[in-house]
Amino acid sequence: MNSTGQSDFLLPRTQLIRTCDLRRLRRVISREAEPIRYSLRGADQTSYVEVTKLELSTSKLFGLHFDASLEAEIAPTQNFEFYFVGAGNLTVLNQESQCTVHVGEGVVYFPGDIAVHRWEPGSEALALFLEKRLLETLVTGFYRLDARLLSGRIIPLSYASGLYRSIFNLIMQISMETEQAGRCSRELDGGLEQLLHSSCALLIEQILNQRHASLGIQQAPRYLKRSVDYIVEHLADDIKLADLSELSQVSPRTIQYAFHKYFNQSPTEFICHTKLSRVREELLKANPKDMTVTKIAAQWGFFHASNFARSYSALFGEYPSDTLHSSRPNLNLSKVVV
Repeated sequence: MNSTGQSDFLLPRTQLIRTCDLRRLRRVISREAEPIRYSLRGADQTSYVEVTKLELSTSKLFGLHFDASLEAEIAPTQNFEFYFVGAGNLTVLNQESQCTVHVGEGVVYFPGDIAVHRWEPGSEALALFLEKRLLETLVTGFYRLDARLLSGRIIPLSYASGLYRSIFNLIMQISMETEQAGRCSRELDGGLEQLLHSSCALLIEQILNQRHASLGIQQAPRYLKRSVDYIVEHLADDIKLADLSELSQVSPRTIQYAFHKYFNQSPTEFICHTKLSRVREELLKANPKDMTVTKIAAQWGFFHASNFARSYSALFGEYPSDTLHSSRPNLNLSKVVV
């Protein structure tokens, strides 16, 4: 953060493109940043465009500045791609849906996705490309989740997510260290890049879990839906497995099996994660001058501070005190390009 409370992307000043002739842009981009292809619809031929590139061992960072309204066709993606909007708005469309990504938000694509980007005049963004083979190994191997659950879906990202902020901060740290060292980014210690990969994998795991839960409850048996409704309605209470069994008129073992099958969690884990999500909602809305983490946690049955903090950080990628004192960013990408 700088003195004005803004966050700066400090990418090295490695210039990839600087042109006022958009007729050249499509040819250059398709060679350097495939598979992005920029069309000229709605754009002045003399509009100013700047793109920078930082190539790491197994990932690439692009700083994007658009003076005019541009349309970008992402068809199809070859890597995992993350876009972080720093100025203007980005409208994302595909055959199934459409969403607008505002400042401080982002969007992620899986390999094989097809979409169209519509950038407002004056838009700025950071794009992170991670190799398919590397991240798929982490996501489907280590986390044992099926990425096909997200096929064809636009996945928006929010700065309210602790993992999103962790990725954002890691990118800035990598950029600053590279620039301060005055050396080729490929010579940079790989520890930060590995941490970046792990954070992205955790974020994708979180997205997949949410999608899995959404699909699961639609197909779940009626007794499981009743159990979930009961948990949501009595979340502040001390809910026991026996309560769910009695309500549903099935054995505790049947309840446990159903939660594992449809949510990949035990009933206890489901209750805990749901409570932690409510705590997070309260922390994001609370004023740190008037409220404390301890007070909000206690409202949802968390009375052991260290255990609560450990569970919270494992789920959201940050400590509850960080969430309480967080704020929506005002991103400044002025340092991305010379």
